[in-house]
Amino acid sequence: MDYWHIQMNQPWGRGEQKIDSIKMLKETPPIIGTGEWVDIQCSYFKGEEGGLKTGDIILVREGAKPLALCQIMNENFTNDDLTEKYLHINFREVKILAYAENMTNFPQPQKTLQILYEQNNTSSWNYIDNWYKKILNMEQINYFIDLLKSNKNLIMTGAPGTGKTYLAKQIAKEMDAETAFVQFHPSYDYTDFVEGLRPTPPDENGNIGFELKNGVFKEFCKKAIKANYSGGTDNFDECWNKMIDAININSSYFMQDLKGNNLSMPTTLTARTNNPKFNTPVATYETVYRLYKGENTNLKYETYQKIVLRHLFENFGLQKYEAGMTISIENRKKYVFIIDEINRGEISKIFGELFFSIDPSYRGENGKVKTQYANMHTEEENFYVPENVYIIGTMNNIDRSVESFDFAMRRRFTWVEITAEQSAENMNLPKESKRRMKLLNDAISEIEGLNSSYHIGGAYFLQENNFEKLWKMRLKPLLFEYLRGTPDADKNLEKLEKAYNLQENFDENNG
Repeated sequence: MDYWHIQMNQPWGRGEQKIDSIKMLKETPPIIGTGEWVDIQCSYFKGEEGGLKTGDIILVREGAKPLALCQIMNENFTNDDLTEKYLHINFREVKILAYAENMTNFPQPQKTLQILYEQNNTSSWNYIDNWYKKILNMEQINYFIDLLKSNKNLIMTGAPGTGKTYLAKQIAKEMDAETAFVQFHPSYDYTDFVEGLRPTPPDENGNIGFELKNGVFKEFCKKAIKANYSGGTDNFDECWNKMIDAININSSYFMQDLKGNNLSMPTTLTARTNNPKFNTPVATYETVYRLYKGENTNLKYETYQKIVLRHLFENFGLQKYEAGMTISIENRKKYVFIIDEINRGEISKIFGELFFSIDPSYRGENGKVKTQYANMHTEEENFYVPENVYIIGTMNNIDRSVESFDFAMRRRFTWVEITAEQSAENMNLPKESKRRMKLLNDAISEIEGLNSSYHIGGAYFLQENNFEKLWKMRLKPLLFEYLRGTPDADKNLEKLEKAYNLQENFDENNG
């Protein structure tokens, strides 16, 4: 595959007419063209003398202005109707890879048609090469986006340094999604992820209580559920939190009854759930919120729920509730939850009953479950993972914990591998870095007990452009750990160093 650039000037003798290049690219299928004359550029266009061939990449321009990047799709042909329309005689079908948008001028605006070589036309070659690789990267990201939208849950595996986490963030960015990021580890558990008890600040007597708190994933899902409605008015959470903060810092916090008189007892907070308490009566978040939305609760102590609601209106700017319109699933804002090193946590304990709810077939209210702390809620609450929440997990193939990954969870994710070679292309590494990385990884695969899981990813070469320093400071210590305790470890490490230093043909008997 070669890189070319072309300017479709008017054919000789037709100087009074201008060729509309964009119109030609809008044909079905898109085309490029040139006239017929005795010239090397015309021969190149027709594929003669080592010229344009199917699969080549060609930049279409007008002077220095780039119009589109295309790929040649067939051999040269003639067509009288196209000649009448566009004046050209020779045509090639192309595939539009991308139209130019907000791009700088092409550095080489001369010549009708020209092939580019990296060593001779560096700036022009790099211009096309960078554009083409950006397109390929977007095609890969769009593939992953389609995969994620179809399956809801995706796990990216690969050798260390292959850019899995960075790619996950790119996917979320291109989806215009709101994101949350966590990293699993052996101490991470259900209370961090779903919900659990958390200590409260000491009261005036120094006593520490516990309150039920949502974990990061449950809180993320609740946020996504609220985003499924457009319009309406609901600032309840904001006002509720302000009130709780005010009660927390004032040990003599009084509210007024429904007639406007101060209650005889101060308002405190329950130790476990952080809800306003009036001696025995408790006004819970859930019941006050239901009152706020106009639902009929018919619960014990409902008067106190109404006292709290009125207090929120009068003192914390609570606005009248107006229900929003439900947004269709395809138009809802996307929420992407990224779990780095997902295999390092004890998956079954972290997800618990959410094994069921994250299944693509049971997203939404059809997948409601009771959490492990359901008995601590003041009223029945069922939790579910909404349809607009997507999960991306990343893991290194080399980690020993990969093999113990729960099979029930494996079935609920789609798995894709990011290879070291792919990472080099995704990160647009320089040619020298790619060559060293490939030779090193080939040598790694030849060592007994090692395989592609132990390859070196492109991210290592992004961090340091001094190859000698990179070897000494990053790669050699890592590879030494891979080889620790294996037969001929020192000899194999020397072999890897020689491969890295481009010494492809060395005498293995001499190390």
